[in-house]
Amino acid sequence: MESEKWKLNHENLDLKHDIDSLTSFINIAKRTGKWDTKRLQLKTVPLDRIIGITHDDTHPTLPLHKEIQYRDERIQVLYAEIEQLRKTQDELAKQVEKCLFNFSEREFQLLFS
Repeated sequence: MESEKWKLNHENLDLKHDIDSLTSFINIAKRTGKWDTKRLQLKTVPLDRIIGITHDDTHPTLPLHKEIQYRDERIQVLYAEIEQLRKTQDELAKQVEKCLFNFSEREFQLLFS
């Protein structure tokens, strides 16, 4: 009976360790955007059951890296669109200014002719 109690107590401590490790792992991943599985030391649950990987050389940050790369590229496209819109806005402002100037000249000529 005492042996069973010690075993359960030990297993409980290992599970608490895993929970703390996973909590820390998740917080670091959220903060940095990187899944550093090399630092994750679990005692009771196999890593592949948590992360879905079976080999240490598998690099689980690749999908996140691709997502970041896609978003960076999208941001660059949006910046280019903004720049094009600014150029169009400047051209339209010049056309309005020219129209107003021409209107003023014609109006002046009609008044003083």
